[in-house]
Amino acid sequence: MALQGAGMVIGIGIDLVQIDRFERAVARYGARLLDRLFTPSERAHIRRYRSPGRHLAVRFAAKEAAFKALRTGWGQGVVWQDVEVVGGGNEPSGLALSGRAKDVADGLGIMQMLVTLTHEGDYAMACVVATDGR
Repeated sequence: MALQGAGMVIGIGIDLVQIDRFERAVARYGARLLDRLFTPSERAHIRRYRSPGRHLAVRFAAKEAAFKALRTGWGQGVVWQDVEVVGGGNEPSGLALSGRAKDVADGLGIMQMLVTLTHEGDYAMACVVATDGR
């Protein structure tokens, strides 16, 4: 079954992150962790928020969900910064792929990756649907 106007589904990924656990990791490892997980533009976007923890956690969940939709997990040479969460706030969120993540997506025939993000209470969640874009 295809999503209306989105094409055939090639992969689906979902991830749930406990926000306070993610915030503890950031408190422990600081900039070193943020530099490893997020692109410069993602880090700049997050600086706009008074309480960035939940926004970082939901972006982390989106990256995890994207890895699942790409069928790579953390493997096949895909690194965190190969998946960038774009938009957010007042504009729709999206994903931009580069490096090995883009190579894997191209190899699978993925032309579009739809993402939805949410955070409520203690949790952040992301779902990614990869399609052929037809």
